[in-house]
Formats: sequence, C-alpha cells, structure tokens
Amino acid sequence: MHIWIQYPEIKSLTFEDNYEYDDNGSYFRYIFLNQIEFINEEAKEDLHERLDPDDIFDEEPEDWKEMIFDGIQPIVDPESMLQTFTRPENPQKELDNLIAEISQVIASAGGAS
Repeated sequence: MHIWIQYPEIKSLTFEDNYEYDDNGSYFRYIFLNQIEFINEEAKEDLHERLDPDDIFDEEPEDWKEMIFDGIQPIVDPESMLQTFTRPENPQKELDNLIAEISQVIASAGGAS
C-alpha cells in the first residue's frame, strides 16, 4: 500500500517471476516488473525526473523497477504473478483502515489470554 502513497504518479503495476540460477548453481526466484502504467504521460515524465535526475535509466519496466524499488526485490505472492495491481482511489485511507483492523485484532487477541 505504501507504494501508492509514495508514488501517486503510478496507476498500476504488473509483476512476473522466473526462476534463475545463482553463482552457486542454486535456483532463486527473480521478480520483475512486467508492466507499469502511469496516471498520465506528464506524471510519468515527472516521476522519471524525480527518481533519475541524471537520466541514467531508460523507461523500460525493469528500469522503473530499479528506480522505484531502489535495487530491492519487491515481495509479491507467487499466486499474484501477472495480476495487475491498481492504485486504490484513496491509498492513505485504505492504509489507515488496514492499520486499524490489525490493531483491533491484536487488541482482541491480547484480551483473550
């Protein structure tokens, strides 16, 4: 949810995964950005300028992944691959509601002992 608050320019994200070999010959799951959609072209340009002021990256999905996630692999449920995640209408409100629900569950679990 935080990504929608941090990057209001993004309308939707679609991830895909693949299994690759590491240097030791072991498999690892690699998640890549299959598609990114912006709220409009100006928002795309503004975000690119904000994240990449030196214009090092192109605007391919994997370049956006590098800029947005800053080299950290995003955590995406394997069941959600190729599912498009769309920006909620009010991400801050949804995050606040989720935090309230979690707090309520924790409070009720604490009282159950």
